[in-house]
Amino acid sequence: MNGTYEITLPLPGGDRKTTLTLSGQPERLSGTLTNPYAPTELCPVEGKLEGGTLTCRTMVGRTEFILSGEEKPQGLELTLTTHETIPLEPGKRLSGTPGHLEGEYLVGVYSPGGVKENHFVIRKENGALGGEMYCLMDEKTLEFMKDMMAGGGPAGGGAPMPGGEMPPLPKLGDKCDMNPFLSVTGTPDAFTVTTKTGNGSLFTFTGALEEDRPILTLHVTDKTGGLRGIPVG
Repeated sequence: MNGTYEITLPLPGGDRKTTLTLSGQPERLSGTLTNPYAPTELCPVEGKLEGGTLTCRTMVGRTEFILSGEEKPQGLELTLTTHETIPLEPGKRLSGTPGHLEGEYLVGVYSPGGVKENHFVIRKENGALGGEMYCLMDEKTLEFMKDMMAGGGPAGGGAPMPGGEMPPLPKLGDKCDMNPFLSVTGTPDAFTVTTKTGNGSLFTFTGALEEDRPILTLHVTDKTGGLRGIPVG
C-alpha cells in the first residue's frame, strides 16, 4: 500500500483531483491527502490495512473524509464516505401548539449555494411522528433555472423531457426540493430528524426546542463508490 495515488473525487461544485500518499506498516499507515479545494494544503491521514481492506481517515476543513477499499492490479478501488457537522442558526415556529414538537418551522439549512430557508413540517402519521421538509421557489433559484434551460448555465444547456420538450418552470412560491422525513424521534427537549435529499445525501438533524425555537445541528453523510486511486511514479 505504500506509495502515492491520484484520485478524482466527485464533490459539490464538480470533480476535483487529490493526491493520497501512504507509508508504514499494514496495522498503522500514515500519510497525507491534498485538500481538493486547496491543493497546496496537506491533510494528515491515518489508516490501516486489515483483512485486505484499506481504511484511511482525515479531516478536510470541518468534513471527515473516509477512504476505504482494496488494492487492485491497476491501483486502488475505493469508496469515499464523508461526514460533516454544521451548527445551524436558530429557526422559528410558524404553526402548531407551543411546547409540542408537531407543527411547522422555518430553518436555515446549509447548501453548496449558501444557506437556504427550509420549511420543516412535523405531524403525527399513523401514531408516529413524520413529515417533510421543503423550500419555496425564490427569484435567485428561478433565474438560475432559466439560465440552465437556456443553455447559459454551467451544465451547458437544459434537460429536455423524453419527447424533446423542456420541462415547465415552477412559479415563485411553489414548493420545491420536497424531502419526506425518514424518521422523527424524541421530545421537544431532544429530538432527531432524518431525511435523504434528491442527490442522495443523508441529512440528520439533532437538537431541541428552546423558547419554542428549533436549535439544530445538521449532520451530512455522503457515500460514493467506484473511485480509482491511480499510482503515481
